[in-house]
Amino acid sequence: MIDTIRAYFNVPCTARRWMILFFIPVAAVNIIIYYPSLLHFIRGDTFIYTATTAAYKDFYTLVLKFYSYGRVMPFKNEDQFLFRPLTYMWFGLRTWLFGYHFAWWHAAGVAFHLAAAWWLMRLLLAVRSSVLAPLATLFFSTLYAPMGLVIWEATSPYIISVIFSLAALYYALVHVKEGQTGRQRVIALTVCLTLASLTYEITVPFGPVFSCYLLMTQRHFPAQSVYQIQKSTTESGAGPKPLNRSWALLPSLSMIIYFALNYLDGLFNPFQSSVNYVFHYFEAGKTLYNWSVVVFWYLYAGIFPTLQNFSGGGRVGFNLPLDWGRLGEMLLSLNWQPLPVVAGISLIAAFAVFFMANIFRSALKDRASFVKDWSFSLLTFALLIIVSLLVILGRGNKLGLDYLKECLEYSYPFWAFLTVFLFSQGMAGWQEMLSKGVGRQTGYIAVTGLLILIPFGGKRIYETNVAQKEVFDSQRRFAEELEGFVSAHRDETDFSFDFINRPPEDSELTFMEQGPLKRYFISSALYQDYINEKTPKYLLDYHVANGGSVMNTALAAERVSAAAAKMLGIGPAELLRTANVKVITASSQMFADDTYTHAKYLMEENRTVWHAAAPPVYPQWVKVAYLAPVIINHLEMRAQDTSPAGSEQKRAPRDFVFQGSRDGSQWKNLLEVKNNLYEHGGQWKGWDVKNDDGFRHYRIFIKAGGDPNVLTIKQIRLENLRRVKHNG
Repeated sequence: MIDTIRAYFNVPCTARRWMILFFIPVAAVNIIIYYPSLLHFIRGDTFIYTATTAAYKDFYTLVLKFYSYGRVMPFKNEDQFLFRPLTYMWFGLRTWLFGYHFAWWHAAGVAFHLAAAWWLMRLLLAVRSSVLAPLATLFFSTLYAPMGLVIWEATSPYIISVIFSLAALYYALVHVKEGQTGRQRVIALTVCLTLASLTYEITVPFGPVFSCYLLMTQRHFPAQSVYQIQKSTTESGAGPKPLNRSWALLPSLSMIIYFALNYLDGLFNPFQSSVNYVFHYFEAGKTLYNWSVVVFWYLYAGIFPTLQNFSGGGRVGFNLPLDWGRLGEMLLSLNWQPLPVVAGISLIAAFAVFFMANIFRSALKDRASFVKDWSFSLLTFALLIIVSLLVILGRGNKLGLDYLKECLEYSYPFWAFLTVFLFSQGMAGWQEMLSKGVGRQTGYIAVTGLLILIPFGGKRIYETNVAQKEVFDSQRRFAEELEGFVSAHRDETDFSFDFINRPPEDSELTFMEQGPLKRYFISSALYQDYINEKTPKYLLDYHVANGGSVMNTALAAERVSAAAAKMLGIGPAELLRTANVKVITASSQMFADDTYTHAKYLMEENRTVWHAAAPPVYPQWVKVAYLAPVIINHLEMRAQDTSPAGSEQKRAPRDFVFQGSRDGSQWKNLLEVKNNLYEHGGQWKGWDVKNDDGFRHYRIFIKAGGDPNVLTIKQIRLENLRRVKHNG
C-alpha cells in the first residue's frame, strides 16, 4: 500500500493527476467569489447588441449575419475598423443557446476565466514543475483589477484570446524543450494564434514575435534535449533532427490570415483602415506618457487591491487622480491597510531580488546560455509590451486617460503575461539564482505576500459582485421571467404580447441609432419581434412583490372581459393597447436632406426640431399615422428651445386644428385652438381632446404661426392611446 501511494505521488507536477488536484482549489475559490456575478443584468454594449439582434432567433442568422457586427450595427459608432468575428460569433451562439437567461451568459464568462487559469497553470508547470505554479495561478485568478473582463459580458469573450495565447505559449515552450523536432506543436501554436487574433485584434502582432522566439532558440539550443535522449531507441542515442528553420516562420501566418480575412470582409462591409486610425492619433511623447501611466495603474491595482477606490457599473474602473503630477495627492488620500500593503511591498522587493539575481547570473555565462535562460522570458515580456502599448494606440491616444481609467478589463491580458514573466524570472527557481539561505528566505517572503494578497483580492471581487447584484437584480429577474414566458409561447401562431401594467424594472434605455437618440424599454429591445408593430395576443399584468415586479398573469387579449379590463384599470375591453406609430410626416421641411429639421422625430426626446419651409406658406400640417386605429384624448406640443433666445416660443403654431382620419384623406375636426401663446422656449402646452372614435391618422393642421418667417415644433405627444379592436 505504501509503495502504491509513493508511486502515485512520485510523478512530476506536470502530470494530469497533479494538475487536476492543484486546479480544484483554484476553481473552488473563483466560483465562490464570482458566483454573485451570475445574478447581474446585462449592461452597456451588450444591451445594444440584444436590441440590434432581437428580431432574429435562428442560429445561422445570429452567427453569420452578425459575425462582423462592429461594421453592420445600425447605430453610430467609431469602432468599424475593428474585426473580431469569433467574438461576435460567440455572442450569436450564446444568444441562441441561452436566450435571455443572463445567468448563463455570466456563467460562460466565469468558465472562460477558469479555462484561462487552467492554461496558465499548465504553462507555469511547463516552465517549472513546482507546487508554486498553482499558487501563482490562484493569485492571478483572484486579482481585483482585471475582474471587469470576467463580469462584463460584452468583453468576456476577450478572455478566449488570452486562453489561445497562453496555449500558444505552452506549445511553443514544449516545442523548444523537446528540441524543435515535431511539427504538431508548431501547427498547434499557429492555430491558437490565428484564433486569438480573430477573437481580439490586440493579439494580431503575436505571430512574428513567436517566430522570432523559435528562430532564436533554434540557433542556440542543442539539437536534442534531455527528453529526446531519454526517448531515443537508436543504438547511437541520437534523437530526431530539428525541423527546417522555415517552420519557425509558420506562426507569422496567423497575422497574414487575419489581415486577409479582414480585407475580404471589407469588400462586403467597408471600414476605415485600422492603421490610419492608430497612426492618426500617434504622438511618440504622448504615447509613452500614457503608456507609463496605464502600466503603473495595472501594476498598482494588482499588487495593492485594498488601496483602490473603484467605480462599479458595467465596468470596473479607477476613481483616482490620473497623472504622475498628482501621484502624491493620490497616495495621501488612500485609506491604508497595513497587512496587504506590507504584503504588496514585500512581494515587489522579493521579485526585484529574484530579477537582479537572474540578470547577474546570466551575465556570468556566455551569450548562448543567456539566450537559453532568457528566451522564454523575453517572449512573454514582448507580449506584455504589445498588449499594453496597443491599448494606448487603439484607445488611449484618442479617447484619453479619462476613458482608460474606466477600462480596467484591459489589464487582464497584461497580468496574464506578467504572471508568466515573473514566474519564469524568479518564483520558479530561486534556489538556482541565490545562495541557499538567502534564496529560501526571499522565496518565503514572496509566497507569504501571495498568500496574504489572494484573500484580500478575492474578498474585494466578492463584495463588488454582491453590490452589483443588488443594483441590477430586479431587472435581471424581470428579464428572465419574461424570457420564461416567451420561451413557453413563442411557437404559437401569431404570438405577441404587451403590458397592462408596465413594471418599473422595464425602464427606458437610450442609445444612438443613425444619429438621433432612440429610446427602448428593456422588453421591447429584447423582444421587439413580439411586441413592436403587432396587435397583442397576450397582455402581461405585473405587480410588485418581494421588492420587485413579477408577472401575475398572462391574459389572452381578445378574451379580456369588460369587468376584468375595468378591474385592471385599462378602460373598455375593446380599447386595449398603446399603439405604435408607423410614420410622422409634414407638409414641408426647411432643408430636404437635413434630419435636424425633419418631422419624423417629433415624438422622441432628442435634438431635432421640425422646421417648415421658410417662409411658411399656410396652411402647414404635421401628420401622425398609426399601424392600427387608436383613440386620442390628449394633445401636447412643445415650443422650440434653442437660439435665437427670446424668439423660440413665437415660432410655434398660433392657430391650428387637431384632426382625425380613418383613411388619411377625409378629416374630422377634433379640437380647434386660436391665439396659442408660449411664455418661453421649450415650454410644453396641452389640450384635452373630446374623441371617442378610433382613427389611424391624426394631424395638426396649422393655419397661422407667431413668426411670419419661421414655423417650428420641438416635440409633440398624443396621449391616452387606446387600440380599437376590429373584426378580421
